[in-house]
Amino acid sequence: MSIEQGKISKRQAIFLLANSILASMVLIAPALMAKQAGQDAWIAVLIAGVFGLLFGMLVVSVGLRHPGKNMVEYGIDLLGPWLGRAVAIIFALFFLHTNAYLVRSFGSLLVTETMPETPLVVFNILIVLIAAYAAYLGLEVFTRVNDIVFPLSMLVAVAIVAMGLPEVNFENLKPIFTHPIPNILQASFILFAFFAEGTILLMLIPSLRQPNEARQLVVPVSLIISLAMLVDVGILIGLFGHEETSRMVFPTYEFAKTVGIGGFLGAHRVPGGGSLGGNSGFKGGDILLCVCLDLYPDI
Repeated sequence: MSIEQGKISKRQAIFLLANSILASMVLIAPALMAKQAGQDAWIAVLIAGVFGLLFGMLVVSVGLRHPGKNMVEYGIDLLGPWLGRAVAIIFALFFLHTNAYLVRSFGSLLVTETMPETPLVVFNILIVLIAAYAAYLGLEVFTRVNDIVFPLSMLVAVAIVAMGLPEVNFENLKPIFTHPIPNILQASFILFAFFAEGTILLMLIPSLRQPNEARQLVVPVSLIISLAMLVDVGILIGLFGHEETSRMVFPTYEFAKTVGIGGFLGAHRVPGGGSLGGNSGFKGGDILLCVCLDLYPDI
């Protein structure tokens, strides 16, 4: 019997996948892309979006070839018990490393930007505890909560962009194609690397109420992620310029700090921090649950 018996809808899966990928992508990728491609980073976002769409189609095609089974189960069938379990362990280690990097990055964000006197380990422990509790509650529970958190996070992001838009100078995005094509492609590969986290879908397809609808997840998730990153990268370069953006550790948060509502939101109480925090916790829970499914597919 599978460790996870919960079933989720197509909408819940779309929100969960988009949240899982965007939580780290928005926090980390813009500075790396600006450093590599400068003001052409937004072009790299479009290229990465196409690669991500194709990669998603490939992942879903692999999953649907083995109905009712996750990657670990059909990996053992195809590769044998030893090699199949070795691949499953590598898969689990990839997501544990991803989660550890996210926890460390968000903990550093909280320490450097909001509470410098608080030890980093305090934030790391809190984030891990939230993620572990979400995984303990199961897939259905935290996807239902994510149904509320993710749309609210998107609304917060839209509000932040709308309030910061008057400060943006879109002339900073010109001229186009000033950087060599290889640099733009390298920047797109940086963003595409985050799309690799979409392989988590290989563990979630059996949990869909209608697994045959898995192909219908790819386009909406790719569009949400690509549009969010296109706006994010364009706004950051338009506001700070590509050189300043590339020097920042957390440029998206720096943009959120420019927003104030009649003095009620100070530099240390920006809504973007809570939005990133909520998304990071749910991403951590999602990853931990899938790691459990990976290491213990049958109990």
